[in-house]
Amino acid sequence: MRGVYYSGLVAFGGELRYFGGELRDKNQNSPPKHTKTIGSANNNAERGSRVVWSHKRSCRRVGHSAVLQVGVGLQRGSDSVDMPSEPDSGELAPECPLAHEFPTIHSATCQRFLVARDGDVALASSMLRDHLAWRAANLPLRDDAPLIGAGLPACTWVHPGHARDGSRVVSQMCCMIDMKVGSADEYVVAFAQFLFDLLDDDSDEKLTVLIDTRPLSGAPNVPVRKLLPLIQQISKTVSHQLPERFENVVVYPVPWSLSFIWRLVRPILPTKTADKIQLLVGPSDQIDSPCPVELGRIVSLEALREEDQPRHAALARYQAPV
Repeated sequence: MRGVYYSGLVAFGGELRYFGGELRDKNQNSPPKHTKTIGSANNNAERGSRVVWSHKRSCRRVGHSAVLQVGVGLQRGSDSVDMPSEPDSGELAPECPLAHEFPTIHSATCQRFLVARDGDVALASSMLRDHLAWRAANLPLRDDAPLIGAGLPACTWVHPGHARDGSRVVSQMCCMIDMKVGSADEYVVAFAQFLFDLLDDDSDEKLTVLIDTRPLSGAPNVPVRKLLPLIQQISKTVSHQLPERFENVVVYPVPWSLSFIWRLVRPILPTKTADKIQLLVGPSDQIDSPCPVELGRIVSLEALREEDQPRHAALARYQAPV
């Protein structure tokens, strides 16, 4: 049983907190080098149990049995495992203020909600409780529920490359949304499921989202103004359930005549989220409407899927300021 590891343990106040869940390295059969501590719970183990790091550089699991791994060897049910010797790295980070109230929630998740509420513990706690209740009620979707690309149009996808800031790139094409095959609620939870499947709870990864408003041959091509209620619902849900998950949200091209939509959507978004949304002005009524060259500030042509590159050929003309 090699290659099973967990590298998301976070040092808080002299302890390494364990969040459960068995992971596998996607690129290799053995654990990554220089991993300080790796641990993985049995499938029925309780999330939120603790791993305590002693001064002797051994680690012991408090509570349920665990799989603890050092190097490429595994020991199951062991009380302690010697850790590789490493130089001290200085002070450990203080414990997240939400950790005591939400001991089973990943520290990265707690931190995102705390940041979203500008460090206000009471507001962050309330937001996180609401999120957990919403998620328990809506996700994961039932087996027969429509998904993006399976029951609902494949209007959202991930590109193989990254944005210029290093974030992964997700595209969404409004013209592919067909309200005849799914309700607004179904689109909202399907899009949320898409994002939750894409992002790990124990990471602080952020995405760049490209929203293309241009029509496409053979697509429903519902006018954006008629999708406004859905856009508002998705925007509100995503901002509350996935705070601090977006590095950039770029809507393009947007004719001046439709700029009023942004004035209707912005007030329902948290200020931090709204500030990350950029509208790139340009004609969008024709299938061959050009992509705004200034989108090149965010993403290169080569980062996009091959089938999307012809519609974004203008990105090749972008020149970074000297």
